[in-house]
Order: sequence, then C-alpha cells, then structure tokens
Amino acid sequence: MTRRLLDILYAVVGLVLTAPVMALAALAIRVTSPGPILHRARRTGLGGRSFTMYKLRTMRVDHGGARSRITGVDDPRVFPVGELLRRAKIDELPQLVNVLRGDMSIIGPRPEDPDLVAAHYAPAHRETLNVRPGLASPGSLYHDTHGFPVLAGGDPEARYVEHLLPLKLALDLVYVRRASVAYDLALMGRTVTVLLGKLFGRRRFPEPPELAVARSLVVPARRGRGRPPLSAAMLVFGLVGAMLGCTDPEPGREQEAAPDPVERRADSTLLVGAGDIASCGWDGDEATARLLDSLGGTVYTTGDNAYPDGSLADYERCYHTGWGRHRARTRPVPGNHEYWTPDAAGYFDYYGAAAGERGKGYYSYGIGEWHIVALNSEVDMSASSTQMAWLRTDLAAHPRQCLLAYWHSPRFSSGSRHGSSTRSEEAWRILYDAGADVILVGHEHNYERFAPQTPAGALDAAYGIRQFVVGTGGRSGYGFGTPLPNSEVREAGTEGVLAIRLLPGAYEWSFVPVAGRTFTDSGSATCHGAPPPAEPGA
Repeated sequence: MTRRLLDILYAVVGLVLTAPVMALAALAIRVTSPGPILHRARRTGLGGRSFTMYKLRTMRVDHGGARSRITGVDDPRVFPVGELLRRAKIDELPQLVNVLRGDMSIIGPRPEDPDLVAAHYAPAHRETLNVRPGLASPGSLYHDTHGFPVLAGGDPEARYVEHLLPLKLALDLVYVRRASVAYDLALMGRTVTVLLGKLFGRRRFPEPPELAVARSLVVPARRGRGRPPLSAAMLVFGLVGAMLGCTDPEPGREQEAAPDPVERRADSTLLVGAGDIASCGWDGDEATARLLDSLGGTVYTTGDNAYPDGSLADYERCYHTGWGRHRARTRPVPGNHEYWTPDAAGYFDYYGAAAGERGKGYYSYGIGEWHIVALNSEVDMSASSTQMAWLRTDLAAHPRQCLLAYWHSPRFSSGSRHGSSTRSEEAWRILYDAGADVILVGHEHNYERFAPQTPAGALDAAYGIRQFVVGTGGRSGYGFGTPLPNSEVREAGTEGVLAIRLLPGAYEWSFVPVAGRTFTDSGSATCHGAPPPAEPGA
C-alpha cells in the first residue's frame, strides 16, 4: 500500500512538472510528422494481463511496412524530433498516466509486447510478471547504457531476443527479489544520472551493480513459439472456438494454428477445471464442457459438480452429457450438493476417482514434478480427524518442491453468498508447513484470485499459498462483498475454467472464459518449497 501511494504521489507531481514539456513535444510532433500525437502500445503487465501503454509518437505513420517490435540503431522509422524525444525519454512521460491508473509503477521491470512474452519468455522469466511493470528498472537502465551496440546490424528483434533480453530479464529478476522503497529510490537516482549523462553526450557508463548476480540468473530466451504458454493460450482457444462456430477470431490479428485434438488430450502438464458445474435446465456447464473438449491434461473439479434432484441417475442426466464425457481424465472432489445425494459414493466411483477412494472424497496423485492433493471439505477436517491424519502421512510420503491442493469450501472468499470458512484452516496449516504453492476451491459461484498468504490470511510473498476460487463451471453469478485484504482479482458472472500449466519448479495459470465472454486472468510463479522450521520457543 505504501508503494502504491508513493507511485500515485510521484505520478501526480511528475505530470504537473512535465506538462509544459509534453505540450511542447506534442506541438513539435504535430508540426514535423503527420499523424496522431500519442502512440498506444499493447504491453504485458502484472499477472500476465495486457494493458495499453501510452507514449508520445516517435515513428512515422507511413514507415514502409516495417514490423520489427524492437527499435534498432539509426532506425529509419524514427523521425528527427522523435529521435530527440527518445534520447531524452520525453516520449515515455505519458506513462505517468499508466502509473495513476495502476497499470504501472515508477520503478519496475519494463513491460514487453505480449507476442514477445508469449514467444520468448522462459518459465523463469515470468517471475518478472509478479510485480507491476515500471518506467525504469535495472534491466531498462542496462538497455539504455549498454544495449544499443548489441542491436546494431542485422535483424534488431532477433539480436534483442537472443543477446539482450535474457540479461535484461535476469537484472529485473534481481530487482523483483530485492524490491523495497529504498531500492526504488536508489534506482530513481541512477535513472536521473544516466538520463542527464546521455543528454550531455556521455557515452560510457559503469556496469550495473546487480550484474554479477544477474549473470547467475540468465536463462536463454525461448526460440520461436514451441508449445504456447498459458499467457498465449487464449489465441489457441479463440481459434478452436472459431472452428467450432462458437467465437470469431479477432479481426486483423494473426492466429496461431490450433494443436491437434489428440495432442491436447495428451497434454500431461495441464490441470484444468472448475466447480459448481452442472444443473439440468442451465446451459453454462455445456459451454464450459466445450472448453474441456479443446484442452488437454487432467480435469479437476472443486465440488458441487452437479445439482441433482436426489439420485445418481440425476448425475447421468445433468453431468454426463457435458463434463461427464471427460470422466476418464477427471479427478473430482465433492461439494455440499454431493452430500444431498443419497448415492454420493457411487458418484465418486463413476466420475473418475478410483474405486478404493469412493465414499472418502480425498486422495492424491502426481503430475510431473508436482504432488496433487484432493480433499473433502464436506467431512471432518479438524486437527484430530482421519482426513488430516491421512494428509500428514501422504505429504510425508511424497515430498515435492511443488504442491497443489483442491477442495470445495474456501478458507478465504470475498463472496457475498458464503464467504470465508474456517473448516479448512487445519488443512491450510498442514499444507503451508509442507510448502504448498496453490489451493483451488469453489462453493462461491464466481472467480477470485488471492495473493500468496498464510493460513491466518497474512500476506506472505516468500512461502504463502496462492488460492483461487473457481466456482465458474456453469452456475456463475454470485456477487462480492467487501474485498478481503489479499484479494487481487474478482469476477462475477463469467463461466469458464482455470487452466494451470504445471512446470518443473514453476506454474502458469490462465482463466479461460466461455465463448462470448471477455474476462480472463493469467500469470505465473515459481515454487518455493517449505518454510524454515520455527525457532524453538518462538
């Protein structure tokens, strides 16, 4: 909160002080180059969400069709006044408006074009998306002082991706891991020093103090697109929908080819699903089932998988025609509505859990380097319960750096219908001590993402668990009350599924809406392992 308030203060003061400069720059652009004064660029920001970044235009509108996203040395697209604005960084001043809007911070990793992020960010690079992008960062300073010779000759975008981007991102990783108000102030001072030095003709600058650490964090950029990460997945989903007649591709935007359906079903790194799903007479569950048709991997549910009238036959009628067609790869958990059904045990046997697990509703399995725990929040979850004894034993038998769990009733929720529940507090404590990274829940018919936090709800960036409420399988629509302190994203009224790519040491998430809806949420993070044991007597 302190940092956000400082950002707003700096942005307001900056806009007041630089308004005359921007006015003169706008006049110069208008006089010397036909076209608009402002340039609006799509960039990837906090959590992998794209936003519109504002700049003063420095390139000719008619520049011969060149499409490189990277400005090279002596780039012919830049007109003379634009070159001066770039050298003095005056073209970046409108981004103070982005800071006021909350898209950006004063200090933070420079945001990249979404296509560059999708095509070339390795999983480790996506940690830089865990904070707001900024006007300046160690990586952007290095680009300004040491990067332009790297871009000389040949294709500047190819040289940027291969030779400059990995080191820039490594420098920004150092920033993300050390971020503080004092560090931000030091970077502001360094930015002013570099800017004044360049204006007065200085050509040589010392290497940044973060460089030694950053070199140990360098990860080569991905070559080409390979398998698209989840932040780019919407392009694939949109094309699949268009092929099925559900959606129209964005006009004028090049679409990636959709992978073969068999390959999608065989995608072993993907965990995809939702809760609060099927109800006879509603069609939201069929729309989300169509999303599953085009997505691979393991299907999870977060409970209330169907809203039957009172027998297993109703699951056949309400669930089987939609989500039930994916039962062979479904790993469900029960919700309260399963316990309104006399034959809940038969449901577990029928819809994916092994026969030995029926009637319990809790079990575990593995996906790659990840351990996955499915729990039953509708039976006893107290410290002395059979389920929690099983959980302790299971986690001890399956030590992993990366750990995900899911059940029905949320420990934390800003929802206005059910809200938070303490029934899973012991499960949270056990999972937190084991180093869990992600918890998925349902019950509230909406979508909500929380920042990593402790079982008591305190923000914990180092060892906290990130919780997603995903009650969006077909009956979305519950509203929100007062947002809880660590609630980051909330959406009511959009059905969809949450897809999580489970990578070695990291994960990427993307909320995929049904056809005709536009809300989405995506991002990535690294696994953190278990917190250190508490000091004796603490």
